[in-house]
Amino acid sequence: STLAATVREIADRKIKHQVAGHGPVADAESISLYRDMLDHMEEAGRRSHGKGQTPEEAAKEFKAHAGTADWHVFQDTYCQTAIAAWHRELG
Repeated sequence: STLAATVREIADRKIKHQVAGHGPVADAESISLYRDMLDHMEEAGRRSHGKGQTPEEAAKEFKAHAGTADWHVFQDTYCQTAIAAWHRELG
């Protein structure tokens, strides 16, 4: 996805801090965790699409990526919405 590619580019720059348009200032570790979480979400989207699951079914099975399970910045529907976006992208 475009978002994941952009986050990878930012992570590859090895910057000390990133000031986003919203939320807290992110350090290099946070950016790397976010990149990994996006990759993990992509894997879930591709896997569930291949299995013919609905985004709702896939979201119920989704396990948060290590290091992000305690992140409280996402709404309860984040996983389902992200997986649905991958399903749309995959056709």
